[in-house]
Amino acid sequence: MTYPINPATGLPMTSDDYSGVDVGGNPYGTRLDSRLPWSATFWDAM
Repeated sequence: MTYPINPATGLPMTSDDYSGVDVGGNPYGTRLDSRLPWSATFWDAM
């Protein structure tokens, strides 16, 4: 069985179709990253 790869993260999906999330918890086609430039943590560090 091969699992699809989330193109945004490069991680395999948790199911054998394109629904659901990848092994990192990101929905297919997205990357939930707390280091985005508009996140509060980024601005607090400046």
